[in-house]
Amino acid sequence: MHSVTNQQIKSIHIKMPKMVLNDANLKGDMIECYTGDPKKRSTKDLTFDQANELIVRLGGQPWAFEAEVGDRSYATFDNGNKQHRLLLSYCHQLNWVVTSRTSVSGPTKMYADLGRLGSWLRKYGYLKKPLHEYTAAELPGLCTQLGKVLKGTSTSSVNR
Repeated sequence: MHSVTNQQIKSIHIKMPKMVLNDANLKGDMIECYTGDPKKRSTKDLTFDQANELIVRLGGQPWAFEAEVGDRSYATFDNGNKQHRLLLSYCHQLNWVVTSRTSVSGPTKMYADLGRLGSWLRKYGYLKKPLHEYTAAELPGLCTQLGKVLKGTSTSSVNR
């Protein structure tokens, strides 16, 4: 079982209500209640999977364990940008996804694997730069390129 990562802790803290985040006892109670384990009272006590489940419950996207942080940061996207959302749609269509359960008995949700998208951007993106550095004029070319991968007409490999 893997331990929580610093990136997951940051994600939890960003999504956690400020009232809970600013009260150590309340935060500890929340973590204990969530895990059902009285020994776990800090986000640092969570396992990787528990942290991902909590992130999803708080409305965030889970982290892919195998993704390198550098690759994931290459895929930092703006949800308000239609072309960024198109790229995320392509990830789902290519089955570049990670799954997470919202609870032990809850449904499984699928999210774009940002680590895999970031790895592809680093290796095959036509400008070889992070997504957030593409200008509005450059993004259509990137969308076209990944669209070709989806259609199987690109010579670029879709594997890492």
